Amino acid sequence: MLVGPGTLLIVGIIGGLGAAATYTSYAYAQQRGPELTKSLQSDFSPMTPEEGPPLPRGLNIKWPWKK
Repeated sequence: MLVGPGTLLIVGIIGGLGAAATYTSYAYAQQRGPELTKSLQSDFSPMTPEEGPPLPRGLNIKWPWKK
């Protein structure tokens, strides 16, 4: 479970519905953040000169002479 029901109840009582939603979003981001960072980092990192121009890998632009 992403957030324990007791924790969610306490946060909801003290801070209201908005605080409970924010806390749940924060817990989800902490859990899924590292794997998303890895995928985004590889997509946005520039290619090596052997692969293609120094543009993000996500654009998938290669040198014309490289098939």
